[in-house]
Amino acid sequence: MTASSTQLAVSIAGAVAKCVGVATLLLVARGICWLVNMLFIAPRSDPLRHLPGPDAPRGESHLNQVLNPVLTPDTHKDWVAKYGKTFKFHGFGGHDLRLMSFDQSVYTHVLNSPIYEKPWQTRSMLARLLGAGITTMEGHRHKAQRRIISPAFSTAAVRAMSPVFFGKAMELRDEWFNLLSTSESDDESTTVDSMSWLTRAAFDVIGLCAFDYNFGALASESGEDLGNDQDEVYLAYRHLFKVIDKGFSASGLVRLYFPFLNTIFPDENEKVIRRSHATIREAGRKGIQNKKAAILADGDDSSDKDLLTILLRSNMSNDIEPSARLSDSEVLDQITSILFGGADSPSITVALCLHMLAENSDAQDSLRAEVQKAFASTPITEQTIKRREGTPDSGYAEDFTPSSRASFAEAESPNQALESVNLDQLQYLDGVVRETLRLHPPIHSTIRVATQDDVIPTSQELPGSLHKNGVHIRKGSYIHIPIEGLNYDESIWGEDSRQFRPERWTSSKRASLPGLHNLMTFSMGPHSCPGTKFTTREVKAFLAVLIANFKFEPAPETKVKKFNQILTRPYVEGKFNTPNHGGLPLRVTRLNVDSDSEE
Repeated sequence: MTASSTQLAVSIAGAVAKCVGVATLLLVARGICWLVNMLFIAPRSDPLRHLPGPDAPRGESHLNQVLNPVLTPDTHKDWVAKYGKTFKFHGFGGHDLRLMSFDQSVYTHVLNSPIYEKPWQTRSMLARLLGAGITTMEGHRHKAQRRIISPAFSTAAVRAMSPVFFGKAMELRDEWFNLLSTSESDDESTTVDSMSWLTRAAFDVIGLCAFDYNFGALASESGEDLGNDQDEVYLAYRHLFKVIDKGFSASGLVRLYFPFLNTIFPDENEKVIRRSHATIREAGRKGIQNKKAAILADGDDSSDKDLLTILLRSNMSNDIEPSARLSDSEVLDQITSILFGGADSPSITVALCLHMLAENSDAQDSLRAEVQKAFASTPITEQTIKRREGTPDSGYAEDFTPSSRASFAEAESPNQALESVNLDQLQYLDGVVRETLRLHPPIHSTIRVATQDDVIPTSQELPGSLHKNGVHIRKGSYIHIPIEGLNYDESIWGEDSRQFRPERWTSSKRASLPGLHNLMTFSMGPHSCPGTKFTTREVKAFLAVLIANFKFEPAPETKVKKFNQILTRPYVEGKFNTPNHGGLPLRVTRLNVDSDSEE
C-alpha cells in the first residue's frame, strides 16, 4: 500500500469516526432533551395536574397501590372518599400523571371511544407471546377479527360444547373419587390442590373445544410433571404460558423497549417462546389444513363444531371480503389467544368459586340443594339432552354418552342426569358464579392511552377541572379502569360489597348494573370479552358436577391471597415462591350421593 493510499484510508477513517461521534452526540442530546421534557417541561402543562389526587414526592409511584390486589380494595375506598370518583395519581413518578375514575360516564366513554387504545407496551408484550390475535389488535383490524371469530362464541356454539364441559368435569370427579378412595381418613376426605387439577381439566376442555384436540392433561400424573410422556403440543403451550405467568421484570421491560436484544442476545424466556411457537405452528398448520379440507369436502354438512372449524368457516364465508380474511398464521394466533384465556380464566374462576363456597357453608348447601333438585326433576334421555343443548350431535372427539334411563328416580345417581340439566334455569348457580366473578375478576384492571386530546364527560363537575362536567385529557395520557374496584364500589353494590352474597343477583336492580352482562369483569364496548358465554357455561358445568359429589372446606392453616401476572391468580400466604405458588388447597370430602338423594 502506497503512502497516499494509506493517508487516504486514515482520512476516511477519521471522517467516519467524526460522523459517528457527531451522530452519537446528537442522539445523546436528543435523549437528554426528551428526558428533560418528560420529567420537567411536559408535566407543567398536563391538564391532569389540576385534578385532586393523592400527594406524594415527585419520584414516588402509586402503581403498587393501584395494581396489587392485596392493597387495592382499601386504596380505592380511601381515595374515593378523599378525592371523589375521578382523580389523578402517579404512574412511574410525579411526571407520569394518570387518571382513574369510578364515574360511569368516564369509563363508559373511554371503553367505547376509538380514541382510547391499549398501550403499545401491552400489545407488544402480548403479541410476542400470543401472536397477532384479537387481544393485541386495535381499530379496523380488531373490528374485522372480532366479526370473524364471533360465530365461534355464539349461544348455539357454546351450548354445543356442553358435552365436553360435562365430560371433563365428570372425568375430574372420577379422578378425585380415586384419590379419596386411597385416603386414610374415615370419611373419605383429603386436601387437594384444586388449582392444579382444574387448570389441567380446563386445558383439556379448551383443547377439545378450540380445535378438537385432546391434550390429555387431566390424565397426567401431576400438574407439575412436564415429562416426555405428555403431548408435545400441550407441553409447548404450558411452557409458553409459564413464561406469561412470570409477568413483567426489569429485564423484560428493557427488552420491550429494545426488541433487537431478543434477536441478538435471546434469554431463556425468549428461547422457550421460540421453541413453543415452532411446535405450536407446525401442529397448527397441519390442523388448519385438515379442517379446511373437511370444510371444502362437507360444506355446511360438517358435524365438527370446534372453534377452529367455526372460525375457518366464518373466515371462508362469502360475507367476508377477501382482503379482510385472516391468513392461516392469523387464524392460529386467534386460537392461541383463545387457548390462553380459555384455559386459565375458567380454571381460576372454578377454583375461587369452590374456595368461596368452602368459606360459606350455607351458600354451598343452598347450591347443592338447587343442583340436586334439578337433577331429580330432569328426564334422562338422549332426546332431552339434544333438545336442551340445541344440537343433534356434539361433533367432538370425546363425547359424553348419557344414560338411557328414563328418569332420575331410576338412575343410580344424579350424575347420570347432568347433561340434561338446563344450566340457564339454575338461578342460585348463576348467582354463585356471578358473585365470584364480581369479587375475583380474572382481569384486575385495564389501561387505555389517549391517541389524541379529548374531553371526557363526567356525571358531575370536578374540582380543578378546566371543563364543566368534563376532564381534559391530552394525547399520550394513561387512563386506568379499576375493574375490581368497580366490582367493589359501595355506591353500586351497597355497604356489603366485599361480602360473598349470591342472593344479590336475584334483585330487580340487576338490569341497571354496569358492564357486559351486568358485570365489569367482562368489560364493555368493542373490546369486551368475546368468550363470556363460554367461560360462564364451563364454570357452571364444573360446579354442578363437583358440588353434587363433594363437600368443600377450607384447608387447615391456609390463607389465600391474590396477585397479578396478566391474570389475577390465587396464592397461599408464605408459599408464593413455591411451585404453583402453593395452588389453592381445599379439604374435599366425598358425599354419599345415593343416600343424600333418597333423603
